[in-house]
Amino acid sequence: MLTGALVFGWLLGVCIGVYGLLSGTSVSWVGLPMLAAGCVLAAAGLYFGGRRTGRTRYRPDPWALPEWLVAGSGLAAAVTMFVAVSIDPASLVLASVTAVPPVPVLACAGILVALLAAVLAPPLPRSAATIAVDKDRVGVAA
Repeated sequence: MLTGALVFGWLLGVCIGVYGLLSGTSVSWVGLPMLAAGCVLAAAGLYFGGRRTGRTRYRPDPWALPEWLVAGSGLAAAVTMFVAVSIDPASLVLASVTAVPPVPVLACAGILVALLAAVLAPPLPRSAATIAVDKDRVGVAA
């Protein structure tokens, strides 16, 4: 409860502080103190929130072929868009609304390559809760 209140106070303080600093219509002395108060609340929220959590060790999952293919499809889509912009930047700008716009083939090919990630992505791992529920169902059914 305390951490949630501190996070909310941090967000409120930072938003009011940034608005006060950037807005020409607000009082000039409000921005910096509110931003400082928001930063103090953020530090307090991180301190109190971090005290309740246990330490874990990060073990990244190894990447297999599907993960590399998904990353490669995103990279290939970005490269084709950059190439399309460098070849003909005017083809990616909608100039008139009255006529049918030209379709940039290279950009469409990049978008299609990016869509491959939906098919190539590996299945989501099953959580321990899902596995426990499945075991309970098997026990009841038997």
